[in-house]
Amino acid sequence: TTLSSRMHTQTHTHTHKHANFGCTAFFASLLRNQQKWTLGSVVYRQTDGGSDNDAVITHVLHWLLVYMGVVDKLVWIRLKSKHSHNLADRCFAMLKEKLWGKSGSGAGCMAPWDMERIVKE
Repeated sequence: TTLSSRMHTQTHTHTHKHANFGCTAFFASLLRNQQKWTLGSVVYRQTDGGSDNDAVITHVLHWLLVYMGVVDKLVWIRLKSKHSHNLADRCFAMLKEKLWGKSGSGAGCMAPWDMERIVKE
């Protein structure tokens, strides 16, 4: 069975709104990795430590991924309050310039999986 068929019946409708936007994005990334045959048995996820990422649905999603055998192990790295985004901000600034150029206009990026192609160009 595929990841989407195994998780489809278990995914709650709230994963598309409120504080659970991160769950939806994470799940979409997992699904894309599975479609590309790059989803490993161990998955790493890094989030901020705020309440948005500490929601019950986040814990349930992580538990389900392991319980249902989608992954063998999920390592969840939650960053402490007041952590620095300096390196991430620099990387995003470089990506922004690649996507929109120095003028600030361009095609942009409509989906996370398009980012890989854009970065490689």
